[in-house]
Amino acid sequence: NPTTETPLWSQDDQYPQDGRISTTSWEVATLYRDVFTLPVQSIPAGEYTLTIGLYDPDTNERLPVGEEDYFVLQTVFIPDYAK
Repeated sequence: NPTTETPLWSQDDQYPQDGRISTTSWEVATLYRDVFTLPVQSIPAGEYTLTIGLYDPDTNERLPVGEEDYFVLQTVFIPDYAK
């Protein structure tokens, strides 16, 4: 992204389920659903990789996920007509 000089084009930082649930109460092997909205109107057409990450609530630092601090969800294509 030339504007931010980072690979980040859009983001939606929020607490899980807008704060209705805490990650400290999550149970292993349980699916927790959430909705995020990513603005795309100013993004050029092309392929983009969707990633997610979690933050430590005490330090606000990203938590490690393997060797990175994010998890790759999938790659999506934003067409010209999506704007």
